[in-house]
Amino acid sequence: MVRKPDFVFLESPSKRKLRRGPGISAVIIHHTGSDNALPFLLDPVNQVSYHYVIEKDGRITQTVEDEGEAWHSGHGTLFDTPGNPNSYSIGIGLQGDGNKDAFSLLQMLALEQLVAYLVFMYSVPLNRVVGHQHVDPNRKVDPGRFFPWHGFLMNVAKRLLLTQNEDV
Repeated sequence: MVRKPDFVFLESPSKRKLRRGPGISAVIIHHTGSDNALPFLLDPVNQVSYHYVIEKDGRITQTVEDEGEAWHSGHGTLFDTPGNPNSYSIGIGLQGDGNKDAFSLLQMLALEQLVAYLVFMYSVPLNRVVGHQHVDPNRKVDPGRFFPWHGFLMNVAKRLLLTQNEDV
């Protein structure tokens, strides 16, 4: 069994309590574009949210329950899946701008643990763990050019393989 990493919960006003789609079948990774995103995300005027935000020090804040629909990826498609991507995905925001700087080691470790948990819990195939730029390539560029896709996905896969014999 993969354990959910430690997190704090701060409820976002920008969400649907329940998903409109068939369930969780994708994880979409974003960058927040700033080093202080939580106040922006918690302000109802902005109408944007992620399920999780991972700060540079590795702290995870959940702002929308997994069964809720966060407002993180309203346009685009993923593998020709019909409907709004928000209705079938979990959105994760990494603090910072992945087109300007690499994400911190603590962020990446927290992200690997969180994504391994989500993939395990909801049976999400690793090829459906994507960046926002994969869902809406004509408008979005996050999590950014400094995101280490190959190493990240390999590390998530290693964590999942470890679950065959022990807790991760």
